[in-house]
Amino acid sequence: MFIVACKAVFVKGAQRMKQVKINRLSDETSAQLQLLTIKDMMSLLCISRPKVYELMQNEGLPFMRMGRSLRFYAASVQRWLIEHEQVRG
Repeated sequence: MFIVACKAVFVKGAQRMKQVKINRLSDETSAQLQLLTIKDMMSLLCISRPKVYELMQNEGLPFMRMGRSLRFYAASVQRWLIEHEQVRG
């Protein structure tokens, strides 16, 4: 298990995170299947609920529906963050 903190560096320092425990499973397949909720995403990215929905709609934040619920694959979110990393130079 590892903890990502708001002030900690995430993937070369571009994204800031709030403290959220994410289970790191030894099996890569199992890790890719880990699902996050809207509340998890709010905490993970330090953003509001409307901002999560905005990122889904306008920026292509990957999600899936499970009935009326929305879920996010942790691995997909991590890839999306890396792809959308902005480096100031």
